[in-house]
Amino acid sequence: SSLTSLISGQAIDLAGLVPGKIETWNVIIDFKDVGITQIPLNSLRMMSARMKKNYKLRLHNLIAVNTSWVIQKGANFIYTFLDARITNKIKVHSDNGNSYLS
Repeated sequence: SSLTSLISGQAIDLAGLVPGKIETWNVIIDFKDVGITQIPLNSLRMMSARMKKNYKLRLHNLIAVNTSWVIQKGANFIYTFLDARITNKIKVHSDNGNSYLS
């Protein structure tokens, strides 16, 4: 899937973080045409672990767009276990997120 290609290809360029100038990052994950069974969970975990290790406390927002209702319900369930500081950084949208991103 295109989501796997994005993660495997490491299209996210974190070298752009410049101390004192650019110190936070946003992640946008587009789930368009990605079925629940096609989500590369292991790749997402590995990417997350690398980002936490190298860029701890730098996440500004994680935005998931074009999500299915299953992902939305799963996110709502997971929110119950997370600190509000973290859940405020995670946005899940069933559409393209235009209302939030603009």
